[in-house]
Amino acid sequence: MQESPLIQVIHLLEQAFGQLKVKVPPLKIERMAVLIFTRMERGSRRFHTTHHSLTVSRTHSPIQILAGLFHDIVYLQLDQQAPDAGPYGVPKALLPKLEGIITVTSKGLYVASGQPSLPLYICLHLFNFQPGQHYSHADGINEFLSACLALDVLEPWLSLQDQVAIVASIEATIPFRPVNGEGYSCLEQ
Repeated sequence: MQESPLIQVIHLLEQAFGQLKVKVPPLKIERMAVLIFTRMERGSRRFHTTHHSLTVSRTHSPIQILAGLFHDIVYLQLDQQAPDAGPYGVPKALLPKLEGIITVTSKGLYVASGQPSLPLYICLHLFNFQPGQHYSHADGINEFLSACLALDVLEPWLSLQDQVAIVASIEATIPFRPVNGEGYSCLEQ
């Protein structure tokens, strides 16, 4: 009998932390797994589900496992259909976690102004966002917010090097980006 997706997420988190030689209490791992599972199993999602995250996370390095599990936990275009959707599809339950990261106005979503925390600074830098910048879906807002939430959850347990690697891995999942003027993709630059 196959394990439930939630149990599979727990096992992948345990595997990744074990390979990184990081001691994360079981209750914290369970809470991470529940966050991932509940974000991915929203009624409005058909593809970007827990199954998708499990598929892209298996048989990879611990950094790729963690990035794969967290890379789609925010998907505003789909999440705005959910009953708990707040402004622009940001789930109401996530708004407190995103305070200081985004500002929601009647004109849209913006990168919050002010002095960012180190995890937010990492995300801003790797996504090439600036405080006060307006977000659009084409800019990688979903991946950015997913990376920010991943660091919010993982930062107490991981080294700065591992945090940067996870954010860079999530940033690399932004789809449909053209090559630059020199013919290089975003990953080749």
